Amino acid sequence: MIREIAWVLAAIVIVFLSIFFIDEPLASWVAMQKLNEIDFFQFAVYLPNAIIYVATAATVVVLSTRQIQSLSKAHAAILALSMSGYLAVVATRLLKFFFGRIGPEHWVKQNFDAAATGFHWLMGMGTLYQSFPSGHSAAIVATSVVLASMYPGYRWLCFLASAIVLLSLIAIQSHYLSDCIAGGLIGFLLAVRTVRFFEAPANT
Repeated sequence: MIREIAWVLAAIVIVFLSIFFIDEPLASWVAMQKLNEIDFFQFAVYLPNAIIYVATAATVVVLSTRQIQSLSKAHAAILALSMSGYLAVVATRLLKFFFGRIGPEHWVKQNFDAAATGFHWLMGMGTLYQSFPSGHSAAIVATSVVLASMYPGYRWLCFLASAIVLLSLIAIQSHYLSDCIAGGLIGFLLAVRTVRFFEAPANT
């Protein structure tokens, strides 16, 4: 528990440091490198959606053929993946409305104009203000943590997938670094609670 709190506090500090000192210089450098033209990054950002869709379809099958009390480890993992992924998406959607941050793509298109960046509180209904926190980051971290917790042997593969998606979101100018870290933190917290929820019956 203490370790989790330390990780959360460290992530929050990094988010603030990134907002004030790293986000815009990094986004400017990424734009100059034209990383958004690399196909790999364009396709990598769809991984969280693919995982959630597959997990959802599998969840329908599991729930239609099994009782909750008789779920195997694999079935529990499928349900946990689906639950954590959707919770991550819903949580970030709500927070996007509150923070209303304009993403780096628009900032770059406006020739790095200071008026085309920043937070616009309670204005996150439009597509322009959907940058913070990153829903894709939350989803991939949530699903990765669930899989890594239930199948520790694949831990590094899960973390690699998360890193690739987060880097790709920055590369295609969909999000700032702080957006991805904040989204990842939300995904991590939701995944931990989801895993504990599914582990609870086994411990009683």
